[in-house]
Amino acid sequence: MNTVNQPDRWARLNKRKTEIATTLRHVEVERENIEAKEASMDRDARASRLALLRDLNDWYAREINQVDRALRRRVNRNNSGVCVACRVPISAERLKIFPEAKFCANCENFQREL
Repeated sequence: MNTVNQPDRWARLNKRKTEIATTLRHVEVERENIEAKEASMDRDARASRLALLRDLNDWYAREINQVDRALRRRVNRNNSGVCVACRVPISAERLKIFPEAKFCANCENFQREL
């Protein structure tokens, strides 16, 4: 397995966490703006927009939780970069693309097939 530069991985995770937090703030501001426009917007368009913003908020909230869990796994260096299912090292390429990965590609694919 190729090794991953761990400090770089943690820096990317922290940067992504900051980006997600910023996006969540923007989604919240947009939701507040739409809520304030109740009288001036078409009811169906408003409802659709609010549903989209709720879904975006949920998506990014799940992602930030994944990043937080990955950062907490850093505390136990023995578990860092190791699949939580099969305990094999997660490939460097996978961690570079998806630094918060907790499963190797095989276990991730298996889980999707279930």
